[in-house]
Amino acid sequence: MRLRKPDARIRFCLMGTVLPALVAIPPALAEEPQAIDSGSAAEAGANGAAARLDTISVVGSGSTRATASISQAEILAEAPGISPQNLLGELPGVNVQSTDPYGLYEFGDALRIRGFSSEQVGVTLDGIPLETSDVREGGPISRYVLTENLLDATVSAGSGDVTQPSYHALGGAIRYTSDDPTGVWGGSVSQTLGSDEFVRTFARIDTPEWWSGGPSAYFSAARTRGTQWDNNDATLEADHFEMKVQQAWGMNSLALAWRYNKRDDHDYQSYNLDGSLSWDLNPTASGDPVADASYAGNWTNGRIDSLVSLHGDFLLADRIRLRFVPYVENKRGYGYGTATPDGALTQYENALAGDPDRTDIALLSPGRMAKRLEEIDGDRKGITGSVAWESDLNTLEVGGWYESYEFSQYRPLYNLDEGGDILKDQPFIINYYDRNFDTEVTQVFVKDTLRLLDGRMRLEFGAKGLQVERDFEGIANLDDFYANTTRSTRREDSDWFQPQAGVSFDLGDASQLFANYAENFSAAPRQSLTAGGDTLATLAPEDSENVDLGVRVENGDWSGYIAGYWIAYNNRIIALSDPDPYVVDSTVYQNVGDVETYGVEISGMWRPAPGWRTGASLTLNRSEFQDDYYNSDGSLREVAGNDVPDQPELMFNLNGGYSGEHFFANLEAKYTGDRYGDTFNTEEVPSSVVVNGSLGYQGGRDGPLAGARLQLSVYNLTDTDRIGSVFPNEDYGSYNLLSPRSCYVSLSYDF
Repeated sequence: MRLRKPDARIRFCLMGTVLPALVAIPPALAEEPQAIDSGSAAEAGANGAAARLDTISVVGSGSTRATASISQAEILAEAPGISPQNLLGELPGVNVQSTDPYGLYEFGDALRIRGFSSEQVGVTLDGIPLETSDVREGGPISRYVLTENLLDATVSAGSGDVTQPSYHALGGAIRYTSDDPTGVWGGSVSQTLGSDEFVRTFARIDTPEWWSGGPSAYFSAARTRGTQWDNNDATLEADHFEMKVQQAWGMNSLALAWRYNKRDDHDYQSYNLDGSLSWDLNPTASGDPVADASYAGNWTNGRIDSLVSLHGDFLLADRIRLRFVPYVENKRGYGYGTATPDGALTQYENALAGDPDRTDIALLSPGRMAKRLEEIDGDRKGITGSVAWESDLNTLEVGGWYESYEFSQYRPLYNLDEGGDILKDQPFIINYYDRNFDTEVTQVFVKDTLRLLDGRMRLEFGAKGLQVERDFEGIANLDDFYANTTRSTRREDSDWFQPQAGVSFDLGDASQLFANYAENFSAAPRQSLTAGGDTLATLAPEDSENVDLGVRVENGDWSGYIAGYWIAYNNRIIALSDPDPYVVDSTVYQNVGDVETYGVEISGMWRPAPGWRTGASLTLNRSEFQDDYYNSDGSLREVAGNDVPDQPELMFNLNGGYSGEHFFANLEAKYTGDRYGDTFNTEEVPSSVVVNGSLGYQGGRDGPLAGARLQLSVYNLTDTDRIGSVFPNEDYGSYNLLSPRSCYVSLSYDF
C-alpha cells in the first residue's frame, strides 16, 4: 500500500534525474586539508569566503566526550538555506526527520539523539541558550540563523559539558556557531527554485572596517516561499534578517547581533501507520460549515521572533579571560483552527452547564462554523558569563547563566461574521485557556582542566548547579473555563550539584582515548503546572547519568571515532488521562519509571585522492523502558522491556563525492531501521533508505565566471514512499510523511 495520496500535487524535478551528490566539496578541499576552529575562521577575511571554507568535519579532538561536527564545507554542499537542524542527520546517534528538506513546517520537524527527544537536548547559538525546539514556547534553530551564515554545528551526543546553559537537557547538546564578518567588502547572492513552487532569495553584504580600527559588519536577508507537497494551495513562507557588527581591540572583542524571523504556514495533514489520514484537511472550501471546519485555509500558524545579543570577549589580565553574552528575545505568534457548528454548540452548552447565568460568552450564530485564535507572547531576557584562568598545566573556569522569561498563551473560540471573519469585539463562545508563565532560571558552574604528561593527558572535572522557578496564573484549561475559575500555581526545581568528569589520552600523534561521566537534571515541564490531579506536589524532576567511552583518530586525509555509551534516564514524566470528571483537566503528569540506553557509534571520513571524499557513520542503539506503571484509572500499563518510540536500533549513513576545479558531484544514503510510534510497541514503522544527491558547476577563483555557482540538489532521489516524522503517544502514534522526490536549482554568486 502506498502511503501517498494520489494526484496530490504538481512536482518540479527536472525530469527526476538520478544525479550522484550530496556533499559538494569546494576547491579548497581538493588540497591538503587543515582543520580549523571557530575562532580562526574570522582570520581568513582577506581571502574571502573560499578561505573560510578550508575546513573538514572534525571528531572532537581533545574532547573527553563523543563529539562530531558539520563544517562550512558540508553546509555549502546542501541546497542553500535548508534547515540547520536537517544538517545533523548524517552524524552518528542523530535521527532527524522533517516534512521537507527546508523544515518549513516546524510542527513536522523531529529530532532524537540517543533516545532523547529534541525537548531533552540542550541547544545554543553562539552561546545563547535556545532551550528547546518547542514550537510554541521554545525556538527552533531555523528562526535564528541561515545556513549561509553558519560556521559549524557540533553535536555532543552523550552530554554537553557543565558550561552548557540549559534547564531541560538530559542527553546531548548541540552548539551552533554563526559566521563572523569577513572584514572586507564583499558578499553573496543566490536564487533557488524548486519543487512545490519553491522560491528562495538570499543576499549578504560584508563591510570592511567602518574607519581605521573600527568595527566591521555583515547584513543578510532571505525570503522563502513554497507550498506543501500534498496541497499546493497550502503555503509556507519565511522572511529572515541577520546582522552582526564586530569590534576588536587586540585580544578583546565585542559583537552585536540582531536576528529577526517572520514565518507563516498552513498545517500539514497527519497520518496513521497504515497510510490512512488521521486528520484530513480539505484543499478547497465548499461553503458547507461542517466540511469547511476541515478546510486547510482555516488551519494556519505564524511566528515573529527577534533576538538581540551582545558578545563580549576580554583579556582582563595575563591568562585571565572574561566572556559574557547578554540577550533579549521577543516572540509573538498566532494559530488559527476551527470548530464545526455542532462542536461549538456543545462546548458552549458545557460552559453554561456550570453557570447558566454567564454573560461573558455568547453563541451568536448557532449554525455557523466557529474559529479559534491562539495568541502567543514571549519576552526572554538573560545573560551567560564566565571567567577563565589559564596556567601552563591548568585551566579553571567559573561562570553562570540567569534568565527571566514571561510567556503567555490565549486561546478563545470566536463567533464569525457572514464573511467568515472572527468577531473579536464580541463575546467569544468559550476560552480554551489563558495561560501566563513566569520562569526564572539560575545556573552556576565550575570546571577545571588539567594537562599532564606533556599535554598527552587531559583531565576535566566540573559541576553545575541549577534552579528553575515557575509561576503560573490564569485559566489553565477548558475545565477551568467551564468552572469559571482561575488558578495560581508555583513550582521550584533545583539540583545544585551535577558533577562531570572526563579524560582524554593521546595514544600517538593521531589517536586518542576518551571517557566521560556526566549527571544531568531537567525541570518539570511547564504544562505540568496547568494539569489536573494532585500529583504536582509529588512530581520528581527527571535526571540522567551519561557515560561515554571511546577512541578517535584524526590524521591528514582520514578521521573517525568509535564510542560506546550507557545512559540511565530516571523519573520519566508523561501526561496520563484522568477519568475523573471532577478534576480540572483531562490529564495529569506523573513519574512512570526509568529508561536505560546503551549502544555503539562509529563515524569516519576518508579522502582517498585530491578532490575525492567518502564518509560513513553507524549507530547501534537500544533504549528500553525499565518499569511498568499504573494509569490514573488504576489500570496497569505494561511497558517494561519495550523500546522507546521513534528510536531505531540501527542507523547507517554513507556519503561520498568529488570536487574538481569546476565540477562537483556527490551522493548520500541514510538507512533508518525499524522504530515504534507508541510506547506499547504495537505500531512498528518499517525501515527505509533515503538517498539525496546534488551536482553542479562553479566558476572558480579566476575568469569571467569567478564566484558563480550553479547547483542542482535532489532530495529523496529514489522517491521513497515512507513515514518521516513520528510523534509518539502511549497507545498510538501520529505521523507525517516524508516529501516525495524534491529538486532544487540554485544559482549563486560571491563577490
